[in-house]
Amino acid sequence: IVMLVKVIPSYEEMFSQIGGELPWITQFYVNLSHAIINYWFIIVPVIIAIVMGIKYFAKTDLGKHVFGKIAIKIPIFGKLTVKTASSMMARTMSTLLGAGVPLIEAVDIVSGVMSNVYFKEALQDAKEEITIGMPLSRPLQESGLFPPMVYQMIRIGEESGNTEEMLDKLADYYEEEVEMAVQSVMAALEPMIIILLAIVVGGLVAACMLPMMNMYEALDSM
Repeated sequence: IVMLVKVIPSYEEMFSQIGGELPWITQFYVNLSHAIINYWFIIVPVIIAIVMGIKYFAKTDLGKHVFGKIAIKIPIFGKLTVKTASSMMARTMSTLLGAGVPLIEAVDIVSGVMSNVYFKEALQDAKEEITIGMPLSRPLQESGLFPPMVYQMIRIGEESGNTEEMLDKLADYYEEEVEMAVQSVMAALEPMIIILLAIVVGGLVAACMLPMMNMYEALDSM
């Protein structure tokens, strides 16, 4: 924005003195600079309105489901969302069961702390099935949200009577997985950020240099 508001206008004055037709990329940045300078009082409120609108939509039931689905399905971040939810579910439930909280109440509490609405609903459904005598592992498997390791280890814990211990091991495992997934995401984002910055900076440099190069070529040909 500083480049577009301060630098490009100063170059534009020089370009106008040179004369001739500007390269398309230079003309693009000049037009963008004019738009920001002349219509900032429209652009800023529109951006604020969009941000506030997205925040409001995210709080609605439809918005929670839309953004919840995006969080699960989006490349790179989707696996991190699932592993984080699995870690939170296992650790919280293990702690509650260790404190003597009944399973049904523990599942209800865990569903309340889940940030993604789909995992919240999956645990609410699990609570209803547990109420009628179903084991916890079955509704978790039927939800299709949790990794197989989650409901398989819980099933082993239910069969051996060590559900709390299995949940504790699950929490340890997925906490390590979350840490590794975060490192993988950061490693994937770094080159993407570098490429994006290169495109932005390279575009601005090209917009400023191309008219000057054209001018030098014109002077050489004289």
